Amino acid sequence: MSYANEIIDKKIFVEDLYAKSHFRKQYFSVSSMRSFFLSTPITRLWPQISDGHGGSIYIRLKKQSFYDVLDDVQHCRSDLGIVFLMKSHSNRITRLCSVKDLDYHLLGESHISIVTRADHPILQAQETVPVEDRMTDYPYVIAENHENFGRFYDDDSESISQLFQSPPKCIISINDSAASQDIVAQSDAFFISSTRWQHPQHYHFSSVPLKGEDSILAHYYVTKKGRRLTFDRSYVEELKKCSMVFNEDIPTY
Repeated sequence: MSYANEIIDKKIFVEDLYAKSHFRKQYFSVSSMRSFFLSTPITRLWPQISDGHGGSIYIRLKKQSFYDVLDDVQHCRSDLGIVFLMKSHSNRITRLCSVKDLDYHLLGESHISIVTRADHPILQAQETVPVEDRMTDYPYVIAENHENFGRFYDDDSESISQLFQSPPKCIISINDSAASQDIVAQSDAFFISSTRWQHPQHYHFSSVPLKGEDSILAHYYVTKKGRRLTFDRSYVEELKKCSMVFNEDIPTY
C-alpha cells in the first residue's frame, strides 16, 4: 500500500510540474487553516512579489481544514502548509507527519478567543458572571468548509466544551470567513478565533480570551520531507514574525 501511494504521489507531482511549467513562471502554493496566515505574509512581502520575485511568479493561497492542509502538502498540491491544534494534542502532529512523510516546525502559540463587535451588549453589561458563561445566549457563527453538526471548533478541548456546555440557541455555519466576520460586525453574534483579534481594524472587534491552559494552540508549518525552501523561506520568516506577536499574549498557568 505504501509503495502504491508513493507511485501516486510521484504521478501527481509530475502532472503538477508540467502544469506549472506551462505558465513559465515560478509557482508557489500555500494551504493554511486560517486566512490570516495567507494574507499577512503576502502583504509584508509585497516588494518581492510585485516585481515577480526576480522574474514572474504565480501564487496560490488556500484556506483548508487541518487534514486537507496536510494532504495538500503530502501530495505536492501545496509547497507549504500552516496548521494548528491544541498544545495538549501536539503528539498528533508528530504522528501524522511521520505517516505522511512531512517535516514540521513549531511557529509559536496563541490563545483561543471569543470575538464580538466592540459595542456588543455582553461587554457593556455590568455582570459578575464571566462573559464566557453567558456567550451562548447569542448566535454563534462558525466558518467551516463542511458542516460538522455538534462540533463547535477545529479541535476539542475542555475550555471549548465548557463554553458550549449549553448549545447556542442559533448557530450559523458558513464556508466563507470574510462573510462570517461581516455578520459578527453587524449583529450580536460571535465567533471563535485561534488568536486574539489581529485582523483589519475597520471591523472594530473585541477579543475575550478563554481561560485555562487547554485554550492554548500550537501553530506549525509543514513541508514535504527534505524539501529545499526558496520563496518559502521568506514566507516562513514572515510567519515567525506573526507568531511572535501571538506569543506575547500567552499567560502563564
